[in-house]
Amino acid sequence: MPVTVAVTRVACGTSGGTQDITTTDLGGLTPKAAIFILSSATADGSAANHAQMSIGATDGTSQWATTSIIRNGQTTSDVYSRSSNTRVFQILNTTTGALSGDAEFSSWLTNGIRINWTDSIGTAFLFTVVFFAGSDLSVKAGTISASTTDQAEVTTTTTFTPNDVIFSAIGHTAWNNTSDAGAAPQLGMAHNGTSIDQGVVAHQSTDGSSGSVTDGALYTTRIGAILSGGSLSRSYELSAFLSDGFKVKSHGAGAQIFGYLALNYGGKASSYVGTVASPTST
Repeated sequence: MPVTVAVTRVACGTSGGTQDITTTDLGGLTPKAAIFILSSATADGSAANHAQMSIGATDGTSQWATTSIIRNGQTTSDVYSRSSNTRVFQILNTTTGALSGDAEFSSWLTNGIRINWTDSIGTAFLFTVVFFAGSDLSVKAGTISASTTDQAEVTTTTTFTPNDVIFSAIGHTAWNNTSDAGAAPQLGMAHNGTSIDQGVVAHQSTDGSSGSVTDGALYTTRIGAILSGGSLSRSYELSAFLSDGFKVKSHGAGAQIFGYLALNYGGKASSYVGTVASPTST
């Protein structure tokens, strides 16, 4: 098959060591890239205490993860974040933000991936894996550091022209693999069409606050955005697609690191980045 995308969801292994994640939806292919999405949920259709989200990706050579957690039911907010360029996802302690568990890429398998629990956990949180495979598919996972200078651009090399780039950030300026107070989780995407279509869902939560602590926004001309007090503080734009990569422009003064996954489908698949309005009635 030229390009295959498959999605599966599994529970975290609680015994440490390696964990194999496979799906027959890949049709016997070996993936080239994977995205990981983890929350605090342990069962389908059941709300879980505490808002945790870890997003990561790997192409088998590089890997990264951005993670945030907001503790539920507190008079004074507990909000923490962490970023790593050596893990595919991480799990944080609800009270302190310290690392409770994390996993790294180990190897590709037929129909899946093997991860290694570098820090094992005792709770079987659910996580989703999105696999990308196919002989016509080109992929590149990596990290960038957007410029601290307003209107400055940073060029990233992928060795191919991306059709799509998926971004994740948490408001950090370095991949220090330590937990910080506060969080600014962002999930952005950009599509290389007749024009550059892009968008980002951004949130901001403050640690140690007894008042309103969380803001959120959707921007359709950016791949990253930092909020402050309900307003846009600074933002980041995919300003150009190149024959061998892309450029990210800073709007406002302030650096930020991003994890990204760039994809080229070899002319065998179509994609779309945009917004869809939710229905106002059933």
